[in-house]
Amino acid sequence: MPAQKGMEITASVRKGSGKTTELKRLAADEAIGEKFLPIYLTIQEFGSESVHLSHDALMVEIGLALGREGQRRGMDTELHENLANWGKEIVRTFLHDEAVQAEVGAKANAWLAFFKAQLSTRREWKAEEKQILEPRVRDLIDILNLMAADLYNKSGKRVLVFVDDIEKGESEAHREMHARIFEEHYDVLMQPRFSMVYTLPIYFRALPGNRIQSQELFAFSALRLYDQASKQEDDPPLDKNAEGYKFMRDFVESRLAEWGTVFGSEAVLEKLLLIGSGLFRETARSVRDAAYLALRRGAGERITMADADAVATRIKKEYQPMIRGDAEGVERGAREH
Repeated sequence: MPAQKGMEITASVRKGSGKTTELKRLAADEAIGEKFLPIYLTIQEFGSESVHLSHDALMVEIGLALGREGQRRGMDTELHENLANWGKEIVRTFLHDEAVQAEVGAKANAWLAFFKAQLSTRREWKAEEKQILEPRVRDLIDILNLMAADLYNKSGKRVLVFVDDIEKGESEAHREMHARIFEEHYDVLMQPRFSMVYTLPIYFRALPGNRIQSQELFAFSALRLYDQASKQEDDPPLDKNAEGYKFMRDFVESRLAEWGTVFGSEAVLEKLLLIGSGLFRETARSVRDAAYLALRRGAGERITMADADAVATRIKKEYQPMIRGDAEGVERGAREH
């Protein structure tokens, strides 16, 4: 395997921008597969409390994924053991319960559950504990590099890890997690000698202390539906020549057998595209919610402008808490719908 520094690409995204679909497409792309060994992970694999995710926990999960890929390719068992031994040592160092230490020593994979459990206590750590951890994180990176090198030797391909959905979550705790990983410990993320793609919230692009180099940061933003000069208008006229408008319209029409029988008029469809704001998830939701209102009136009813206006009003109400600074209210509203 080439002894060069791994490449890191960070995707800065808006929710609903089609990011996951695109990342999965890239992971399955034949041209990429000729040179790289794609490994796709999501934040859900790190546990239910992603706000506690740390730089070393992220590396552990990547190591476990490399190990799973290695099992399919005959990876040296010693590399699996090295990762497990690293985890056991960390648990024994920072969890002093004798029963826990006994269980970790007796069961092969018991360390992982205890390792994840202690992440929630990291905020209470003193400087001395952090100083003990950091040299061991470097040892962890060395283990990952050896695993990636083994995969390269067996497949002839460089490892390419996709870590998706890190950007999800709008609470202050999520923001602290993003800063903890991608600002405080950015250097750690750059140490593995294989390629990685991370996803981050769109606001990271404008952070004054952002350490991610511009050539490594790519935006999955909303598609452009109208001219920027019209952005401040309540109902900006759609630019029908814009690629974003054409793409989003095709996104809707391609999912309907006969779109002309669904919408009461061309203006209704355009209103729903405008409500969707160039985001796939919001556009799909706008059409779905409007269709539900039409179906309530009876089978065969078309979506009317009144339905579109009702959807717009509902969505505006959900975003009002964000304008007032009540992020938790936004999250509640999103869960309800």
